[in-house]
Amino acid sequence: MGSAPPYPDRPRREQLLDLLFPPLCVGCRRVGRWICDRCWPHVEWLDPADRTRRRAGSPLESITAVTNFTGSAREAVHALKYEGHHAISGLMGRLMAEAVSDTDAIVVHAALHRSRRRERGYDQSAMLADVIASAGRLRRDNALLRTRRTEQQASLDRDRRADNVRGAFMARQDLTGKTIILVDDVSTTGATLEAAAEALRAAGAARVRGLVFARAT
Repeated sequence: MGSAPPYPDRPRREQLLDLLFPPLCVGCRRVGRWICDRCWPHVEWLDPADRTRRRAGSPLESITAVTNFTGSAREAVHALKYEGHHAISGLMGRLMAEAVSDTDAIVVHAALHRSRRRERGYDQSAMLADVIASAGRLRRDNALLRTRRTEQQASLDRDRRADNVRGAFMARQDLTGKTIILVDDVSTTGATLEAAAEALRAAGAARVRGLVFARAT
């Protein structure tokens, strides 16, 4: 486990909102921050040298994560994904942006199917991608479309996850020669990112690199 990174600076607007609507720590429920000073050092932050895992023979070059999917990091993902705490995407996205070194890459999210986005009311990966692009001053593009509704990956075993999302994405445009930062909230087997990367590469993308907040151990 790596050392805890500095807590990211927040825009003035977020600081004002925190004063009006103070967040509760996802780990211990203390008022003040989404992950409080007491819980922050206990998150399983990944050392920069261990964040990126290469994927040989795959349309997806690598997957980079900033933390393991445990403890407060897992609760942060759940707060955004299932509990509608949109504001936590600012913290998560800025931490993810710090792991990006490609200054000319396009930030693309692994889109939800329109029916699931309608049910949830938002797409958490799109929120993270927006923050990452803004923080890193990168181009942002909604270049992916999920063409069919799939089962929830969390309910499936490893083999069924790959089958579930195979062929579920298509690119909206030509991406010839582009480097893509493909964003999702969490990676378990990498099946969703792999399927999305396949669609991006079919549209001409030269490189596709996955970026997630947390990876399953």
